[in-house]
Amino acid sequence: MQAGRAGLDRVTGLHTQIVGLERANRHVAAVPVGEHLRSRGVCTPGLLATTAATSGLVELTWTRVEGRPPRANRADVMACARLLARIHEALKDFDGASIHGDFHPGNVLFPLDGGPPVVLDLEDTWRQDSYLLDVAFALDRFVAQRFEGESRDMAEALFLDTYADVRGFPVPRHELPRWRRQMAVYALQALLDGGPGTWDALEWRKQLDCAR
Repeated sequence: MQAGRAGLDRVTGLHTQIVGLERANRHVAAVPVGEHLRSRGVCTPGLLATTAATSGLVELTWTRVEGRPPRANRADVMACARLLARIHEALKDFDGASIHGDFHPGNVLFPLDGGPPVVLDLEDTWRQDSYLLDVAFALDRFVAQRFEGESRDMAEALFLDTYADVRGFPVPRHELPRWRRQMAVYALQALLDGGPGTWDALEWRKQLDCAR
């Protein structure tokens, strides 16, 4: 089995994922975050079990969510903005996590049964950082990389306005460029810590592009 492999067991309704030990430990450490979010009405799968695999790999077993990724349209932009705002609201009174840390379209699912969107992958919630880091990252992934020209400007305004409606205060938009640059700093730190194989070439380009 390969690290990072994921699969669905349609008989038991479980989702399995094979990861390295360090990443598995981060997922386990994030279990209380998931429990807290669910207690606040934020949908996120629960980690049910961890099983040692081979060569330092660990199999994680989650509750299964059948859904689709976010689409580049007005409704999904608003839904994802609301979801991020609800995550931040829920984490205000949680000791040990303040942001999601990796909020992008690959970590959000819209259930096929029409339920509210589900957030995945809480392994980076250990970061104690400004909510603006999450917002800047989300704008890059949900808007800048999916819309062009005037549509991009409109989608960004829609995301920020929707987020602000849930939080009850406006997002200081003039501060977002600084947090985009901070994302590039984190990318460089990841390279120094983990080496060139930490992310693939496309991921590096995304990180650097969003900081410009």
